[in-house]
Amino acid sequence: MTVDRYFMREMLLPFLAGWFLLSAIFAAYIAAGLLQDAAAAGLAPASLWALVLLRCMIAAEVIVPTSMFFSVLFAFERMNRDRELVALFAGGWSRARMLMPVLGIGFVMVVVVAVLTLQARPWAYRTVDLVQDRAARPDVAAMQPGRFYGLSNELVLTAGRIDYAGEFLEDVFARQQRILGDRLIRAERARLAPQQADGSNLVEFFNGQVVTLGANAAGDTRHGFERLGVRWRDAPAEDDEITDRRSRPSLDLRFSEMPKEIAELQWRVTLPFLTFGMTLIAGVLGSTAPGRVTALRMLAAIGTYVVVFNVAAAARSALENGNLAVFPGIFWLPLLPLALTVLVLLWSRRNG
Repeated sequence: MTVDRYFMREMLLPFLAGWFLLSAIFAAYIAAGLLQDAAAAGLAPASLWALVLLRCMIAAEVIVPTSMFFSVLFAFERMNRDRELVALFAGGWSRARMLMPVLGIGFVMVVVVAVLTLQARPWAYRTVDLVQDRAARPDVAAMQPGRFYGLSNELVLTAGRIDYAGEFLEDVFARQQRILGDRLIRAERARLAPQQADGSNLVEFFNGQVVTLGANAAGDTRHGFERLGVRWRDAPAEDDEITDRRSRPSLDLRFSEMPKEIAELQWRVTLPFLTFGMTLIAGVLGSTAPGRVTALRMLAAIGTYVVVFNVAAAARSALENGNLAVFPGIFWLPLLPLALTVLVLLWSRRNG
């Protein structure tokens, strides 16, 4: 009916505005950090903005519930300030009837957040890895003559001249660290090959000499070559384990026995229902004591938000560290805002 559509419009417009605003602030923060990396690593603008958008998609699982919670609260506060809630109560509307549009919005949020957590977020993490891998690969077009470039932890090279058209390095000097003795490589030309099918990287040197330092008891060894290939693999980052479980498809985590992966899957399943509970309690708090001072309602709402999400973060961390039983794990988290909702309803009934 007309009033229901009015309620939903009053909640959806602030929600969309809040989602856009929080995403814009987050995007600006991410872009500022990536621009520094881009200046050092030669990130293309397309890769930079792709990473920003993907990071915003990852953050949406937090931004969406937050925007929905406060949009419901602000919608009720505006209607309370304009005495619209008082008029509805005076016209015979019950609180249960008034919360029906909130329940409808809450069910929609379950679907939206489920898509974000179960599908979009893991896909975004996987795509971020692909974009960063491509951006991190050596690019001749971004190199400058006379500068040293670390292709890996063990390989550093420089070129006196660069053939940008043919993508060749000329008058090349490189040093490769090895357990069997470091190698100094001098070559007329070098080429950075595309990443290999097995995930390794390759640089090819042509027409030069290689000196192996301390190769044997006799000392250094020297020999010439027409073609010399040097392969390496990118060293894994410290947070690869975290990124890996967050990027894995949800179905792949079903039978895992690792505590961190179990916590990841349970969080993906739990967050949509936690969002529903937070949406409902925002409506209950917003419709409490119409016509009275709003500051207490806002403080109670903010306190509820902080308590619920801090408890959720602590429970998730405990499950990741193996300090919480796998079952029920964190599946009980959606009951927390529902329990707070019941307490608020009982309190408001007792106090009229």
